[in-house]
Amino acid sequence: MEKTSRAWSTEARLKFIEFRLYWEGRINRSDLLQHFGISIPQASLDLKAYTELAPDNIYYDKQRKAYFVTDSYRPVLISPNAADYLSQLDLNRMESGSSFSHSSLIGEHPNFDVAQMPQRVVDSKTLRTVLQAIKNKKSLEVQYQSMTRLEPTWRWLAPLALASDGFRWHLRAYCFERNRFSDFVFGRILAIRSERVSEIDPTLDLEWNTWLEIVIGPNPALPEAQRKVIELDYGMQEGTARLVIREALQHYVKKQLGLNKSTADGVAAPQTQHICMISERKVTPS
Repeated sequence: MEKTSRAWSTEARLKFIEFRLYWEGRINRSDLLQHFGISIPQASLDLKAYTELAPDNIYYDKQRKAYFVTDSYRPVLISPNAADYLSQLDLNRMESGSSFSHSSLIGEHPNFDVAQMPQRVVDSKTLRTVLQAIKNKKSLEVQYQSMTRLEPTWRWLAPLALASDGFRWHLRAYCFERNRFSDFVFGRILAIRSERVSEIDPTLDLEWNTWLEIVIGPNPALPEAQRKVIELDYGMQEGTARLVIREALQHYVKKQLGLNKSTADGVAAPQTQHICMISERKVTPS
């Protein structure tokens, strides 16, 4: 990818042009106008700038009044990544109806949908109070409904971080009642009634500050052809994929990947578990 000293705004618009060209094969001035809210002359200058930057990538069709990719098109500003495109689709779905929705980089959406899951509720006032407590190093007295108790109880927590398991958000905090660091589901915090200065040192949360490298691979009980397709599906290299995660979040990752399943010989049946864990070790994140 080319390195330049162009202004950030100009660079963003040029990358937008290339994104549209790569994934949709065409672009025109109205695309830039709608996405960036710029003037027609500025949009024309941006398209001219891209044409000068990559003259073999683009041509103008007068009849269709749009720029199209050439047969020799090669990206010069972006590294095309399927995950980037799919994340734009998901972002478009997630932000629909939001007061802070952003314009998607995608112009012509394919017909798509995402399997819906129940929304896990996080109260905005609770989240705001927690964020302020983390910033100002305060402890909070919260009313929390644990699933191990019949009734909610009041307890003091020292909020340290936020963590998601991919489906719901947790508060990572020190619990003064149990004298340990733990995760608390936001939706189970029923009320907050007082605060005080916290003297809890976040570096003492060893599980949060310890990183693990988990190596996964296809279930060895699978036939060779199926093992190969699993390797492709998970982007494995030489039969393995490596995940670097916080020790505090390993349970969630293993649960979602089904790595907690086991049989007498330690490996789940391939019909129910396509991947397995090969190794696990503590590492220093780069």
